[in-house]
Amino acid sequence: MGFNSITPMLTSEQVSLTTTVAQFTLGSRVIYDGNEYVYVYNGAANSKITTGQPAVMDIAQSLSSGYTVTVTNAASQAGVFAGVAQQTFNTGTYGWIMTRGLSLVALDAGQVSFNVNVRLALAVDGGFAAAPATMSTSPHYGISLNSIVTTVGTGKARIWGGCL
Repeated sequence: MGFNSITPMLTSEQVSLTTTVAQFTLGSRVIYDGNEYVYVYNGAANSKITTGQPAVMDIAQSLSSGYTVTVTNAASQAGVFAGVAQQTFNTGTYGWIMTRGLSLVALDAGQVSFNVNVRLALAVDGGFAAAPATMSTSPHYGISLNSIVTTVGTGKARIWGGCL
């Protein structure tokens, strides 16, 4: 897809809003408060994505739209990292995901905590896990900026960029 225009100025409410009807063209991009966002659709069945969870491109659904995402899970590990949800996306909703910048992050169910400066990889239960030492084993999508425990909303990370 080619780049056709610049997305209109957005407010913080618009960046954090999800709707059942598209408000922008899928794939629209915006930089807001120094973070980069892309407009996507959560089209996977029973795929609620909550704040801080990584979203992956839903390969089967994206053949038509190019910007359909789902939450990371064991079945979608082959999916391509798209960004991090900054709000809860219910199935069938549209909204903005952050593809690059500072973000709250959710730990995977199997993770207890991270220290500062831990590189992040996608995990199988809808969160981030500590990345292996080499990128040949698993890509790294960000780095933790503080010590993170399983409490929701305490983890912050620098996200390097999604595929969309």
